[in-house]
Amino acid sequence: MSILRALAALVFLVPLHAAVDGVVTNKTTGTPQAGAEVALVKLAEDGSGSILKRVTTSADGRFAFPDTLTGIHALETQYGGVLYSQVIPPMLPPNNLQVPVYEATRDPATVTLDQHIFFLEPGQTQMVVSESFVLKNDTQRTLLDPARGSLRFALPPEAKGIVQVSFIGPDQRPRMSEAKKTNEADVYLVAEAIPPGESRVDLSYVVPYEGGAGVFRARTLAKDGRTRVVVAPGVTVEGEGLVSMGAEPRTKAQIYSLSGNSAELSIRGSGAIAEATDGQAEGESPRIRSVPPSVYDNLPLLVSAGGLALLFAFLLLYRRPSAVDGEQGRP
Repeated sequence: MSILRALAALVFLVPLHAAVDGVVTNKTTGTPQAGAEVALVKLAEDGSGSILKRVTTSADGRFAFPDTLTGIHALETQYGGVLYSQVIPPMLPPNNLQVPVYEATRDPATVTLDQHIFFLEPGQTQMVVSESFVLKNDTQRTLLDPARGSLRFALPPEAKGIVQVSFIGPDQRPRMSEAKKTNEADVYLVAEAIPPGESRVDLSYVVPYEGGAGVFRARTLAKDGRTRVVVAPGVTVEGEGLVSMGAEPRTKAQIYSLSGNSAELSIRGSGAIAEATDGQAEGESPRIRSVPPSVYDNLPLLVSAGGLALLFAFLLLYRRPSAVDGEQGRP
């Protein structure tokens, strides 16, 4: 069962609430934000949304919708060329909601790379590679630079430029993004706005893998951040700068730290990183997930129930790392 489906079920257990209202505050200036556009959005189980109404904040930053809520909803606020989104907690009255916005900046120092994680899942003729970049913005401004981008990454030539990109901001609503080619060979950029808080960029692509063995050339462009390599159980990996950090108890996935900006990893075997079957429908085969949380310092590789699992964090109900389905968009 998806997280949104579970939350939708909870809605029927609580009273319906009429009138959604609140205030938009510019956290950069510390003042109410007049003239910001706020949209009331109804969310589907897959995280997509349909806009019900739009309003503009008053001089004191306030907004109101006279609607009765049924289902899961979110507020989307446009300010300074950036879309800010947050889910309305279904268990609480939707009154006096506090909606933050920020001034934009092009200063790349606004954002730091906390972790870069490679998930390697070799098969019979190809290897599925998922990369996750955990980005942190500890300022009170949003990084927005469409030309230079907010993240640059190197794609192996064997991937032939075919890559799926998704972005998960502090609102924890995953969405598809785009990789743009740069003038540097095999280097691409993602131009998502990075607001204050923690965001993630997830990549998924395939490279050739024949005969149960191969070499994967891992490369990171960032000077900061910790690099991790996670391989499926039954798969062995060797390479300079690779240090074992142990196995995750449930999935038995092997976790390694990787030093340096590039490495040639020798890989043998095949396997997939499958989530635990908790809550899985009878007869349903395990789905492949790549889950990059900041809690890797303590060695857990948590496999979530889906890309929207972190909604519980925002709703003050539950917190666990979210994930992007590694099967989506794979050739």
